[in-house]
Amino acid sequence: MFRLKGTQYTCPVCRNLFTGPSKPLSTSILRRRTDFKPITSHGDISGGIVFCGYCGFAGAHEDFSSVTQSVASSVRQKLAGKAKYITSESEKYENAALCAQWQNKSPLQIGELWLYASWHASEDSPKAKDYRNEAIKYFNICLNECIIPSNKRAEYAYLIGELFRRNNDMKSAQMWFNRVEEETEDNTGNRFVMLSKQQLNDPKEYIEN
Repeated sequence: MFRLKGTQYTCPVCRNLFTGPSKPLSTSILRRRTDFKPITSHGDISGGIVFCGYCGFAGAHEDFSSVTQSVASSVRQKLAGKAKYITSESEKYENAALCAQWQNKSPLQIGELWLYASWHASEDSPKAKDYRNEAIKYFNICLNECIIPSNKRAEYAYLIGELFRRNNDMKSAQMWFNRVEEETEDNTGNRFVMLSKQQLNDPKEYIEN
């Protein structure tokens, strides 16, 4: 596992001083899983999220400048008690997603954090299923509220279908895979139409180039 070089942070919630990851370093992506998880030349990247092990606040590098009293209160009440027991990347991303919700970040940012949490969880674990369900919920909001650009709608419709498939909900997966063609407006979308048909009929673990 490849760990990012550290830098100093001061937690905006509890003022704890700690060493966390620097901004992500570039590394070559060899291929992607069919849920878009990148497989890099260094394996999984650990440390893509900044996490305070004292109170449980987590987020991107820029989130560690300041927070509102409301966010700080939610962190203290709901995350601080279990913070010292968190060691896995998936749980750190879970905390980041919860913090993003309390910060009223966009549904797309929140959905992506839940997706990243699922990438780091054991594939068939209940946690991974829960994370995927949360990602589905927020990506669905994005589609319903037209937050996702029109040329990306087919991609996210496919992703929702694939997340349902990985959760063994084939009825919902089929519904979303069938929707991809409706959301396609250019040649880029055609790729996801083909992926949808593949994952519905002969699923693969990785996207073939």
